Amino acid sequence: MQTLALSLPCEKLGLKGSLYIEHIRGGKVIGIRDIHNTKSNVGRAVISALLIATGTAPSHIAIGQGTPSDTALGAEAFRQAASRSQVTTTITNDTAQYEYIFSFTGTYHITEAGLYNAASGPVQVLYQSFASVDVIVGDSLRVTWKLQA
Repeated sequence: MQTLALSLPCEKLGLKGSLYIEHIRGGKVIGIRDIHNTKSNVGRAVISALLIATGTAPSHIAIGQGTPSDTALGAEAFRQAASRSQVTTTITNDTAQYEYIFSFTGTYHITEAGLYNAASGPVQVLYQSFASVDVIVGDSLRVTWKLQA
């Protein structure tokens, strides 16, 4: 009996993520950031668990004023439930999208964002730091995470 070994290049199974931030002032977009994201070690385990239907899907976006670690934002300021959907990047429904629009009643220097699978606690799936987005009263940030299969 002959054994046939098949292999699939690992990059075909990889997930590609991005963080997209729109800074809105007076109803107009005044700045855009499109940044490659970082998968946390715990996030890799969450994604793996979802593939075998035992995990909890990401559901919340957080932003902060610090520098993130692999497990949490450095100085989380806000965390909100994201709208979730499937969108098309290359082929139909190949991308999970998470989005929330943060509105501000004070001045903040936002330098980090994270995608979580809980309303609180350090279950950080994806995260990224970036140059400060300086928001003032009345500004909004539309934060969108995309994870493409």
